Amino acid sequence: TTTISDAATVTIGSSSIFSSTYKTYLIQGSNIHFASDGVQGRAYFQHSGSDVTSSYSRSRIRMKDDSATVSGDSNNANAGSIDNLFGYNVGNASGEAANFTAYLYDPASTDNYKFLYSMASYSENDGAPGFQQTVFSLASTNAVDGIKLFASSGNITSGTVKIYGLA
Repeated sequence: TTTISDAATVTIGSSSIFSSTYKTYLIQGSNIHFASDGVQGRAYFQHSGSDVTSSYSRSRIRMKDDSATVSGDSNNANAGSIDNLFGYNVGNASGEAANFTAYLYDPASTDNYKFLYSMASYSENDGAPGFQQTVFSLASTNAVDGIKLFASSGNITSGTVKIYGLA
């Protein structure tokens, strides 16, 4: 369990958090608040304790309650982070927050690309509730030994993140 208290970045893990004991890890973030309005919750995978800042791709669907349309997009470019992992245009007014559940598959392996499947629910900066489901991939066979969470702007002011080994 990692409790967040006004931090620019939150690093989860160390060289021993992900092992071959479990092939799937569940990561849950709850009641995450931001200092700035209209931000995205982002992340980097880490390899050997350093941030991986390239080779990310994603496919996503999202919807908010004031829109009759489900939107989808993908980013097959060489993205520099796991963007919108836990929210898109998240508000910072009283009561607005982000939550997410993500599954990280076989992070300790060195023979496959890394995949993260995420479901997020959040309040957008206009107060409307939103949700998204996203699949992220990292085009690297290096083992992942940590995850760094951060906001697209400003600090993460509070929240809780937990990691569980599943199978």
